[in-house]
Amino acid sequence: MSATIAEIQQRLAESHLLSAADAAAMADEFQAAAADPSPAAFIDWLVEQEQITDFQGEAILDGHTGPFMLGPYDVHEHIAHGWLGGIFRARHKEYDQPVALKIYVANVTDDSERLARMGRELRIACELDHPNVVRAFEVGEVSHISYMAIEDLHGETLADRLAHDGRLPLEEACRLGRDLARGLAALHEQGIVVRDIRPENIWLTSDGVPKLMEFGGAKDSLGFLDTGKQGEELSTGDTVIGEYLYMAPEQAQDVRNADARSDIYALG
Repeated sequence: MSATIAEIQQRLAESHLLSAADAAAMADEFQAAAADPSPAAFIDWLVEQEQITDFQGEAILDGHTGPFMLGPYDVHEHIAHGWLGGIFRARHKEYDQPVALKIYVANVTDDSERLARMGRELRIACELDHPNVVRAFEVGEVSHISYMAIEDLHGETLADRLAHDGRLPLEEACRLGRDLARGLAALHEQGIVVRDIRPENIWLTSDGVPKLMEFGGAKDSLGFLDTGKQGEELSTGDTVIGEYLYMAPEQAQDVRNADARSDIYALG
C-alpha cells in the first residue's frame, strides 16, 4: 500500500530531514499548486526544491526514516541550498567525524555547464585553506551522485541572519567585512574570482566567524580544464552568474568582464 502525503510528512520529521512544522508547510505549499498531488510527486517536488536528495526521497517513499548513507557518511539534517545542490549535516560512520556534505543535484550530468561548474567548484574548494573560506575535505561519487565533504557548519547564512535580525550593528558589519576581505584576498592571490558574493553564500559560524562558500560560478587560472581550450571562458555572455543586487556593472554587462575588483564591489 502506497504512503499518503501525511505519512511522508511524518517520515520526514522522524528522519530529521525537516522539522514537523517545515514538513507540514512544504506539504501545504505543494498541495496548493500541484497538478499531481501524489506522494511520489511530493517527493519529486521536495528534491527539486533541494530539501532532500534523490536517494533520501526514494528511502522515504519505501518507508525508511534513516540513517541515510551516502558512501561512508550518515546524512541527516538539511541546512542550506545552492545553485548546484543542497548542503546537509552528516557524520563519517567509521571515524565519527561530523561534516557538512554538499550533495549535487542528480541531473547535473545532463547539463554540460552545471557539470563543468561542479568540477570547478570541487577543484577550487580543495585548493583552499583559509579561516574565512569554507574548507573542503573530500570529494566522492556514489551511484552517480557526486558530493563534497566540507567542514561541519553550525550557524546560519548571512541571509538568514539578516532576515530575522535586520540590519547589522555597525561594529559587527565592519568586523565581518574585514574578515571576509581577508578570505577574498586569499582567493585572489590564487587567481580565483568568485563572481557570486551575496548574503546567501556567506556562512556565519556559531561563534561569529564569516566564511565564503559556493564557488560554482567562480573562475580561476585552470578554467581551461572545464572547456578544453586555453583562455576560453566556460560561460557565454548571456549566462547570469551572481545576484544583480550585489553585482558590479561590468559583470552585469558580461560575466566574462568580472575580475577581482568586481568581487570587491560585491563584498562592499
